[in-house]
Amino acid sequence: MKKKYMKMAIREAYKRQGYGHMQLAEAINRIKQYPGLERIIVCTNEKLVAPRNYESVGFSLYDRKENIIYKSKFGYLDVWKFVNI
Repeated sequence: MKKKYMKMAIREAYKRQGYGHMQLAEAINRIKQYPGLERIIVCTNEKLVAPRNYESVGFSLYDRKENIIYKSKFGYLDVWKFVNI
């Protein structure tokens, strides 16, 4: 299966109003429709404001890796794995 990538963000004015959770839940629902889906893995920087959003839709923290690309801005990448496929 070909890997697919996407980027999601919520504008500052709409944060902390539940839109991030709704967007993430909808993305997961759409991604689960892909035939042959084996896993969903998300990488975030260590400064993620709402890790509970990922946990609330079925992700668990899988690993933390050194961020060699943006080392000066973000020291580590958190790797989240979706556990309910």
